[in-house]
Amino acid sequence: MDKAAVVLIPLLNLLQLFLPLIGLAGLGFFAFKKSMDFWVEAQANEWMLIIRNGELKQKGIGLCAWTFPGDQTVKFPSLIN
Repeated sequence: MDKAAVVLIPLLNLLQLFLPLIGLAGLGFFAFKKSMDFWVEAQANEWMLIIRNGELKQKGIGLCAWTFPGDQTVKFPSLIN
């Protein structure tokens, strides 16, 4: 066996081991970034309403929640004059 094969075979084995792990990590990162599109937060001085199909689902001051696609969120200040 020549010297190139001695070096190349372990490198190919490492590549075969780590390539699926790198792919899964990339897929997980992509899924995380897409899921953050559905995370909504209101400031500590804001009301937030989450409306689904015309029905109020959640409400609160400083609310943080996951929403479904198609949900409507409304934010407005909680200041009283």
